[in-house]
Amino acid sequence: MFWTGRVRQDLRAGRSRELILSIVFFLLQAGLFQDAFACRYNVRETGFVDFGLDRYRLYCLVGADTPSEVRSQLQDIAEQACRDSNVIPEVVAADSGSGLLPPGVKLQSEIEHFPAAVLAAPSGAGLSLDFESASEGLARSFEKLVARVVSSPLRRRIVGKVASSYALVLLFEGSDPERNERAFQVIRDAVGELDRQLEFMPKPIARGPATLRIPPDEASSDRLLLWSLDPNWSDTVEPRAVVLYGRARQLGPVLSGDAINKDLIFRILAVVGADCECGLDPRVLRGTPLPVIWDRGIQGQVAEELGFDPESPMVKLEVSQILRLRSRLWPEAADSSSAHGASAATDDFPVPFVEDMEAEERARPLVRKLAYQLGFLALVIFAGGAAVMVWARRRES
Repeated sequence: MFWTGRVRQDLRAGRSRELILSIVFFLLQAGLFQDAFACRYNVRETGFVDFGLDRYRLYCLVGADTPSEVRSQLQDIAEQACRDSNVIPEVVAADSGSGLLPPGVKLQSEIEHFPAAVLAAPSGAGLSLDFESASEGLARSFEKLVARVVSSPLRRRIVGKVASSYALVLLFEGSDPERNERAFQVIRDAVGELDRQLEFMPKPIARGPATLRIPPDEASSDRLLLWSLDPNWSDTVEPRAVVLYGRARQLGPVLSGDAINKDLIFRILAVVGADCECGLDPRVLRGTPLPVIWDRGIQGQVAEELGFDPESPMVKLEVSQILRLRSRLWPEAADSSSAHGASAATDDFPVPFVEDMEAEERARPLVRKLAYQLGFLALVIFAGGAAVMVWARRRES
């Protein structure tokens, strides 16, 4: 509005030179620099933005004869324990013969006894959870159950590492030490290759990927974590690897056996540093979240490192608009809560930038962009001059 008013003033006063400058500056503001700020975020940064769409749901099923004050107490306990997590609790009164879970929740076996608890993943997979000890009372037993759902010592370590790193590669060791060492060496090679490519990425990133080896006994102590990574997880002699980024989001499938290779892990890691408008399926970019607590301390640490607050409503709006525009190229990805990351195919992860580029190749996009801008500037000046000439002739006549 300011610049349009300025143009009208120049027209009334007959200031041709000022009119041209006003038009040029206005169009430059509207178009020339728009490209420079169109892609502010990389994939890693968008992974820290929580839209509240891909939540886990924890259902506590109690008998229909459970007093309302007991149900209210359980709901308060669950909400307190789930604060700062991506788990939404709900206490449900049910008869033994009725199933009050949402139709999309898929359980492997029917619920026969109450009280019972079911954790539903964003994908719809359901996991039945056992109360530890009924002798402690329903409230205390339920409190312990919810605490196990939202956090664990292993998941707290994971959150700390992924929040402070480019990404985190987890290696779940199998029963064969030799295979474990081979897999870890492959991961180290892929991480080292990615470290050498950091300077070529769209945005500078201070730290490269981190790694975490998890022995079988530590993994088995957190079965809920394994289920969230793969609902069909089973013990095996083969080591397994998975990439996490952002707000502890799984990117790509769980890799096992020969799938743990340098090229594939590098390609998945490379996507984390790519521009959020890199052309990939937005469901692949968002990945699948793990059930974790993301408290204010972690939020503050991430905001300081990124230079912006991922919890800001303006940031959430901007990132959601970018992902929505991307989803137009992928009609099947209209539902941003789709947990596609865990089932993504390995060929969903191309390398989004060129490895070992020569200086000329690295400069080519900058030269092309400068040529576009100079061409646009020339067009603006020509259009402005033509408009002034037409206006001047009309005024003379």
